[in-house]
Amino acid sequence: MKGNGAGWFIEGSLGIIPYLIHVGLLFVALYCFKKDKPHLIKYIYFIVYILVVLINDVMIYLSSNDINYNYQSGNIIEVLLVLFSPIFVNKTYFWIVSLGMVFKYTFIGSVTGKMEIVMTPILLVIIMAMVAYLLLTRVISYITAIKKAYEELQETERLATVGEMAAGITHEIRNPLTSIKGLLELKQMDEDPSDKYTPIILDEVNRIDTIVNDLMMLGKPKSHSFSRENVPHILEYVVSLLKPLAVKNNIKLKTKIAEDLQPIYCDEIQIKQVFINLVKNAIESMENGGEITIAANLSNDNVVIEVIDQGVGIPQEKIPKMGEPFYTTKETGTGLGLMVSIKIIEEHQGDVLIDSEVDRGTSVTVILPINGSYRKNGMVI
Repeated sequence: MKGNGAGWFIEGSLGIIPYLIHVGLLFVALYCFKKDKPHLIKYIYFIVYILVVLINDVMIYLSSNDINYNYQSGNIIEVLLVLFSPIFVNKTYFWIVSLGMVFKYTFIGSVTGKMEIVMTPILLVIIMAMVAYLLLTRVISYITAIKKAYEELQETERLATVGEMAAGITHEIRNPLTSIKGLLELKQMDEDPSDKYTPIILDEVNRIDTIVNDLMMLGKPKSHSFSRENVPHILEYVVSLLKPLAVKNNIKLKTKIAEDLQPIYCDEIQIKQVFINLVKNAIESMENGGEITIAANLSNDNVVIEVIDQGVGIPQEKIPKMGEPFYTTKETGTGLGLMVSIKIIEEHQGDVLIDSEVDRGTSVTVILPINGSYRKNGMVI
């Protein structure tokens, strides 16, 4: 193969131009960083590399009519590009690199009419791509597992912090709040017609009291009194307790309880608190009245209880966040009630599922194991 005058470049090649182009790409990379788009750099470098190599090889072929030299010694850059593509943890980039290499050799083989020469490098690229893909899937799997563990750790730390704050805040607020509430109730008994502010203040104090109660339950150490309890009795108690509030809001409470329900092993007080919270949430979501259905059935050794309302519903994108501390869709809510309820059910080895449609209503499903072990698809979890 003849060289050019300087003896540094192959005759007919682009000479020093490819090197200058790659040096110029440094400025393109700096521009991408400046525009906060560094992810584009790897694509630009690879596409430019493929185009330059294709043009260079074709020019050499047209000059020498022989391209055997180009593949006998191999190309370490291409090996590195394919094998190291998984480090970017990007399947799009991996496929662009792998298919780009195959395209390059196929194009050269088509131009020269000597496909037999490029078959070996094409096969090598495919083999390397298979190895790289295995590495890529393994790396993605590891990163996903690490990310999930980190998120769970953050959630645990956040809940622990909220619990510690709750214990301190409720202790400081509870006593003066009780005094204020008692004095306001005594003042309200005077039935002074000119006093129109006391009922409003009392309502706000009651709301603060509700928040404090939720915080107390959140920060309270785990202390359970488990026993065999009758689900219909628990639900009847909840309905009788909240029926006056439902009637006041023009809402009918309807129950559908299966006759074959077995007693569940639970803390009765806490389970009552869960369903009081759920039914109360359902009532508050139905500004125009309607019907709330409380259904209980037996499924795979689990008691499945549904609270179905005809309220405003919850947007689908917000459902995964329900149960997080201080996240709520209500204007005057705190999100602590649902959070505490989910925590209680999880401590009972159960599960809470939320399904909702805007302007149609929400269905909250509580799954509780009969024998203290939640069964899903016939398997004990």
